[in-house]
Amino acid sequence: MALRQQYLTDWLFANGEEKACISHARLVQVPHTWSVEEKGQYIVGKGWYQTSLPAGAAVHGERVFLRFHGAYRDTEIFVNDKKAGEHRNSGYTPFTVEITRHMQFGRENVITVCVDNRFSQNALPYDRSFDWANDGGLYRPV
Repeated sequence: MALRQQYLTDWLFANGEEKACISHARLVQVPHTWSVEEKGQYIVGKGWYQTSLPAGAAVHGERVFLRFHGAYRDTEIFVNDKKAGEHRNSGYTPFTVEITRHMQFGRENVITVCVDNRFSQNALPYDRSFDWANDGGLYRPV
């Protein structure tokens, strides 16, 4: 079986505490961080990303994974509105989430990712003990 790979670059994006904020989203290219945008440098909280996998992107019987090369920091992944996985307490390590059981083969699948860049006492850098930007977002390829 051959390994197929597809980068997901076009995403809708919005900042907000609830997923509903995605209804006011704008198109961005991943890698993306809201912290480098004119009004985004002081936003601490959640950012929501949404894209879709075309119907032919996966074939029934194949396993499907999302590989995140970097997301800052706490991340939750949803496929077709069902939670598929999470990555917590590290904004600097790549991670992979298998989404096979949430896929609807032969149909377009909606991928939603919530990234929260709040300061943490459970991860490095500890709380506000650093002097660089608190860049939030999917700052490496997916």
